Amino acid sequence: MTAPKTAGAEHVDLADMRRRIKAIFIGSVGNLVEWYDFYAYAAFALYFAGSFFPGNDPVVQQLNAALLFAFGFIVRPVGGWLFGHLADQYGRRKALMLSVLLMCFGSLMVDRPSTAAPPTRRSTPESRGPVSARWPSSPGMTPRRTST
Repeated sequence: MTAPKTAGAEHVDLADMRRRIKAIFIGSVGNLVEWYDFYAYAAFALYFAGSFFPGNDPVVQQLNAALLFAFGFIVRPVGGWLFGHLADQYGRRKALMLSVLLMCFGSLMVDRPSTAAPPTRRSTPESRGPVSARWPSSPGMTPRRTST
């Protein structure tokens, strides 16, 4: 036979349930952001493959973007194992700080100027051609002509 629960025990159970629901919600939001990152990469890889993977063949550029996407899926469980092991050994806080620092470093590397494919020509106002060739001519969007 079990002892009857007191009002204090119900309060502790309610507080514990709220803490668990909050933890589940925060973890779900983090997972949502991570999957959004994968989705955004997949959706926009067509547009930025030429910028990140220099070359003359767009098919090779797209394949390189797809390989990087696949590499992200392969490395994900390996990273989970590695950071889980680090969290067990050194604590969750240190493992989380290391993962965030590595993500910041990756973002910094994306932001740095690329030296793999230097520009072929310098874009100057003279080399771009007349204003009418640069701007689309549609009703309401005609460029203002300057008199010379």
